[in-house]
Amino acid sequence: MKIDLSRLPAPIMETVRLFAAVEGVVLQTQEDYSRYILEDKDALEVALPYLDSDYTWHPQ
Repeated sequence: MKIDLSRLPAPIMETVRLFAAVEGVVLQTQEDYSRYILEDKDALEVALPYLDSDYTWHPQ
């Protein structure tokens, strides 16, 4: 599955990059970002509202 990263604002992309860096993962390509967002729960939670207009956040 591929994610349309053009919908993510720069601060969200930076947040995803920082999540990855904390885990020792280096994101260099669009494919790296897409894969990481799909595989990491925290990154997906941050990005999902920008990727899915039907998404509604329900705090736990």
